Amino acid sequence: MRKIFLFLLVLILASGCTEEAEENNLSIESVPKQELELWRPSLRNLDPTMTYMIQELVQCEAYPWDEWWLKKHSSKTYEDPPERNELISTYFKENDYRVYDVQFVRFNEKTCSSCGCSTGFAVFILVDKEKIQEFEELRFRKI
Repeated sequence: MRKIFLFLLVLILASGCTEEAEENNLSIESVPKQELELWRPSLRNLDPTMTYMIQELVQCEAYPWDEWWLKKHSSKTYEDPPERNELISTYFKENDYRVYDVQFVRFNEKTCSSCGCSTGFAVFILVDKEKIQEFEELRFRKI
């Protein structure tokens, strides 16, 4: 089973995006700041001790909330994970991270399915500014 998994992983990594898909694969980094502001949750009345952070989601990437959910439910019968906002919020809560808001946002419809390509989704979280480094370790970045 392990050999089959490794073979499939190598095959997927070797496939890469097509040229057309790469052209359409808009990452969050290439989104103009003005447009990014439209996706970012409202900043009105935001406590000055808090900040939003973002993580763009990419194909074939293992995210801590997905791994946590699979581990927690591996011995049970098949069960669909909850909605992304709920899953991510629950992960942070049960792992003692203080997150005040979670927004799962689609920023691009055009993606490719190869590993490393953008899924077209990003996760925004609202956290205490003093905890930025903690969330940077989870691959979030301040915006």
